[in-house]
Amino acid sequence: LIAAPALQLRVLRSFAGAEPLAGAWDQLAASHGDLFASFDWCRIWWRHYGRGRLEIYAAFEGKELIGLVPLVVALDCCPVKMLAAELHPVPPA
Repeated sequence: LIAAPALQLRVLRSFAGAEPLAGAWDQLAASHGDLFASFDWCRIWWRHYGRGRLEIYAAFEGKELIGLVPLVVALDCCPVKMLAAELHPVPPA
């Protein structure tokens, strides 16, 4: 029996804090052919249109980034409104 690495979830609250993940983030987006999910696209979109509180959920298996989802938590019309980008898991090898 082989022990699998533990899954971990980290929450980042800025693109500056997520900068070390940019390369792995872009690999996830590219593996799905999704330019609009790249680190730079999301970062630039947030700089120009982002309002509310940013939360980037990053999932790791060991040290490998295996999925992420940037969320916006906005409180402008309801007690809590969350808008989510599509989760981009790594396809099985």
